[in-house]
Amino acid sequence: MRNINSNFIKHYHLYYTPLSPMHIGCNETYEPTNYVMDDNALYAFDTQNIYSSFSESEKDEFSTMVSGKVDANLLKRVQMFFYKKRKIIRAKSKHTIPICDGVANLYRSRIGQTAQREADGKSVFNKLEIERTSYNRADNRPMFPGSSIKGAIRTALLDKVNNGKPRQHFKEKNYQLQQRLFKYSGQEIHKDPMRLLSISDAIWQNNDDLPGSEVIFAVNRKQNPVSKDGRSIQSMAEEKGLHQSLECISPFRCPALTGTITLQNTDSLGNNYNSLLPANSLRWSIEEISQACNDFYLPIFIKEIGLLHHHQYLDSKWYRVISDLMEKRLTKEIEENRVALLRIGRHSGAESVTLNGVRQIKIMQGFKKQPKYKDKPQTIWLASPSRDEQAKMVPFGWVLVEFGDSNQCEPIFDPQYFKDYIDKSIKWQKIQEQKKVAGLEEEKKREQAQKEILEQKEREQQKKAEQKRQLAQMTPLQREILEICEKEQNPPSILFNKLDAGHWTSSDDQQIVAKKIKELWQIQGIWNPDFSGKNKNKLKKKKRCLKVLKYLGG
Repeated sequence: MRNINSNFIKHYHLYYTPLSPMHIGCNETYEPTNYVMDDNALYAFDTQNIYSSFSESEKDEFSTMVSGKVDANLLKRVQMFFYKKRKIIRAKSKHTIPICDGVANLYRSRIGQTAQREADGKSVFNKLEIERTSYNRADNRPMFPGSSIKGAIRTALLDKVNNGKPRQHFKEKNYQLQQRLFKYSGQEIHKDPMRLLSISDAIWQNNDDLPGSEVIFAVNRKQNPVSKDGRSIQSMAEEKGLHQSLECISPFRCPALTGTITLQNTDSLGNNYNSLLPANSLRWSIEEISQACNDFYLPIFIKEIGLLHHHQYLDSKWYRVISDLMEKRLTKEIEENRVALLRIGRHSGAESVTLNGVRQIKIMQGFKKQPKYKDKPQTIWLASPSRDEQAKMVPFGWVLVEFGDSNQCEPIFDPQYFKDYIDKSIKWQKIQEQKKVAGLEEEKKREQAQKEILEQKEREQQKKAEQKRQLAQMTPLQREILEICEKEQNPPSILFNKLDAGHWTSSDDQQIVAKKIKELWQIQGIWNPDFSGKNKNKLKKKKRCLKVLKYLGG
């Protein structure tokens, strides 16, 4: 284990290897009007970029379509329109990821279709949204937010301190439990021991250009299946056909992501600062943190894998890799706390986010029935290649964290499985490249046919860009004057009224506005500060001109 020491801080490099599919939400989705699926790939695209590739007739068709009433039928038409243009989109897509067969089949069966009907006969549009996992906006590669990692570590450390004890009283809330265990109050947040840990986001480090994520289903299954009258009793979610389509980080990329953890070493501060610091017993070393994570997560991992294997839920290849991993490498390294097991992200399971001894898991009992609370969940969400799968599934969220220099990291995966995965990914990547080349060739033909139209459009865009550049160079006052001149029917009168009302307080601004008013009135032929007649209307205008001259120093 390598660290960089100083008197006050210790830095450690962290290397993350996902052991199972992981989804960490980022409040974004792949919208069905911003992606298409073809064979076993999802192509995400920018609508404006794709629109520019359309012929004029296609643009007219699209514009006419989207100008209609915004409802489910419109969305269906837009979906189908883009699906028919998928060859163009393949070449222009900004991001491409693999999809499992079940997701591809669902898409083909529902694209542009009505998913179901309500009791009143109204169509219900299935949006086919896919939730994105957290990603780096610079390269669209997956990433782990530092907050997610820190949250998983916090749970393990809380469990370590609690040591399996029950709540002090049944009304003790979660935040009160945490404050009691970590020995701080709401007014002493600075004494929360987690503030001594800084964990960076984990960034994707593999440079092989192979996909780092894939779209799979999340399905709900009973942890202990039971049968009645020879028929398996399904979970409530399974009975209703509920599932989720999630983008997940793929397992067994070693190490897929890297980050750092920084620990503040408070020993050198002495006792004078104890009132400002967490309790001495809550200032953990990296080894103690690793041990706490393994003590908490490893039993859950072993129990869960054993249970899923017993009920024949698990994908056999994945189970073989995990078994070999535990037997040949991980057991020893975990015992020595050279690596830590964590669980991160969506569907991590209630047991992985609650403490031993105080665990109360809400169990829903159905419509209008009171929920029950138990110390273990009754169902589990699993990553699945199809919605109806009863085998070939794997749990969500397990990740292995190694400490030290990347040169010291040895492979932790089964080589043959890794080879199978890489071969499959390489084959997938080659197919995408071939499709992209074919799409680019088709695009060249289309571009040649539209050359004159595109050139004209480019000239118009350059003109707009120049106008935008000129506008960007203007001062706020110049932009305000320009906006009034472009939008108002009588700009000089509007400007004069604002000036006379004291809208502009700076003498420089007042002089600029007055100069513009004079210029506009001269153009209109009503600038008459020297009028000497008796015409009331012209005398009124003269009075206004003289006011303007005062601002001009005249």
